[in-house]
Amino acid sequence: MPDDVANILGALEQEKDVQFYREVQIKDRIFGEVLCLTPQFDSIRIYANDITERRQAEEALIHSEEYFRLVTDSALDVLSIIETDGTIRYTSQSTEQVLGYKPEDLIGKNVFELVHPDDLPKAMEAFSQAIRKPDIFLSVELQGRHKDGSLRILEVKGKNLLDNPAVAGIVISSRDVTERKMAAEALLHEREKLFNILDSVEDGVYIINQENDIEYINPILEKEYGLINGRKCHEYFEGQKEVCSWCKNKEVFEGKIIRWEWYSSKTNKTYDLINTPLKNPDGSVSKLGIFRDITERKQAEEALKKVNRTLRALRNSDQAMLHAESEEEFLKDVCEIVVEDCGHAMVWIGFAEENEGKTVRPVASAGFEEGYLETVNITWADTERGRGPTGTAIRTGRPSICRNMMTDPAFELWREEALKRGYASSIVLPLMADGKAFGVINIYSREPDPFTEDEVKLLSELAGDLSFGILAIRTRVAHAKAEEAVRQSESRFAMF
Repeated sequence: MPDDVANILGALEQEKDVQFYREVQIKDRIFGEVLCLTPQFDSIRIYANDITERRQAEEALIHSEEYFRLVTDSALDVLSIIETDGTIRYTSQSTEQVLGYKPEDLIGKNVFELVHPDDLPKAMEAFSQAIRKPDIFLSVELQGRHKDGSLRILEVKGKNLLDNPAVAGIVISSRDVTERKMAAEALLHEREKLFNILDSVEDGVYIINQENDIEYINPILEKEYGLINGRKCHEYFEGQKEVCSWCKNKEVFEGKIIRWEWYSSKTNKTYDLINTPLKNPDGSVSKLGIFRDITERKQAEEALKKVNRTLRALRNSDQAMLHAESEEEFLKDVCEIVVEDCGHAMVWIGFAEENEGKTVRPVASAGFEEGYLETVNITWADTERGRGPTGTAIRTGRPSICRNMMTDPAFELWREEALKRGYASSIVLPLMADGKAFGVINIYSREPDPFTEDEVKLLSELAGDLSFGILAIRTRVAHAKAEEAVRQSESRFAMF
């Protein structure tokens, strides 16, 4: 008989109604035995059950709980197990760092004591739902009370694990997001200040997100482009359904600052456009675009360029006059100078004929002419074909401008042929002698209404120099002929 049985037997003989329980391992099995005395038989009766699986399950449970506590105690977030009545059964070591309490100080307390009264209804409702609906994942933001009396903003997430024997409770994770929330609120406040500033600036400003949705426009853009109405930026600014092929938004979202000049066909203005990344309170990045209207500046720059080009043409035409050996050469040189220096499409010079039809005879041209002069059939008489820019300039002795060949009724007879060649506007400058126009220089442009007041003045000066040059060359030629005639006459006289 084993020693423990002998001891049990002795005890049972002294107290006949006592039962003993013991666990015995036989090979790889564990048995739970209940021992009791049967006096009538002067023996011990033993009732045994195989409890191997139960004991293994209990050990696994103990191991699982130990593992759970090991993991949770090393976590930065506060991990807690809450019973259905709100009692804290377990909380991790990080509780002290987040809320100032040691874990043992909170065991047995009600979790709702740590919630600020303002957030208590929200907290209780979320907890109640987690109990009633195990498939619900608890997620709520609460103000938690720190031991020192301050408040912490906690991001609380949880799950009903009442059916899990290793946990058997509502497991929640509480993350301190106070600094993050304060930073987000500060950023939001700065963003509101930014909007107030942007509303008052004279430049156009807009903000778009990474889906190209317009989030904000200031009053300047609203005035020029209208309300947003939920449109994408390419719809709002360009009237396009798809993203613009030249779009630089992706580069901005990646952190680059992009600047370029942009012409809007909708407003007919040129803008200096600056795009810069804008960090949002949630950490995402939007694009801040700033429009500065530089149309007048660009026009002034272009006008200055035109003036400089015209000045260069004026200087070069004077040189051409000095070096020309014939009138034809001079006229051809001037036409080429105006085309090359001023960048116009085509230039031609015509003389007013004193014939019955008062025709205008083209005598020189340069640029993209392509047979146009063969179609014009212009007169300077006060007739339908003489009331165009060329005939008017000859009759009046003043410059005549066709600002837009597409719409000017005085240019209707020549419109079709001109548009075929890409002409859009023209200026005709009379060539004067003794107060009367003897011809014209006709300049064609590819752009509508390109001739500024300063350019017209310089081109008029060029026409005056051209007139002087023509007359000077004619006088020089006539003088040379007269000298030659005198020499020939003297030579004949010497023979007698």
